[in-house]
Amino acid sequence: MMANELSMVIFKLDEQQYALHCTEVRQILQAVDIASVPHQAKDQLGIINVEGELINIINIQRRLDLPDNQLSLNDFIVIAHTMNGCIGFVVNDIGFTRVAENEIETDGALDIIKTPHGLIYLLNIDYLMQDNHMDTFNTTQKSVV
Repeated sequence: MMANELSMVIFKLDEQQYALHCTEVRQILQAVDIASVPHQAKDQLGIINVEGELINIINIQRRLDLPDNQLSLNDFIVIAHTMNGCIGFVVNDIGFTRVAENEIETDGALDIIKTPHGLIYLLNIDYLMQDNHMDTFNTTQKSVV
């Protein structure tokens, strides 16, 4: 890998491609049942147990003002590191790529990767999680026995 290349996780939401830096991704899982939480925020799908740790699963489509999709067994759950701990979200398709730093353009608050196959929106997961209302069930430090 060249010094000016960045490793990215690429995924689809509503037929649009998005990316996260690989360093922000803790784990990728095949979709599993998500347990609902009483009084959960509108953009929270619920929680999952990952090796004894409860992980909040958010509805990233709502965060990005996209239409909701039904959870499918073909989907994946991306668990990402944020300033406030780990969160998870459901994506339709997943892949990996390397991108040269000079292929990333900033358009205001949004970074865009231009490829021969179209645009990929590079998400800032901490920015996306600002103003979240998941304080009613903050699981980042809790464990399951």
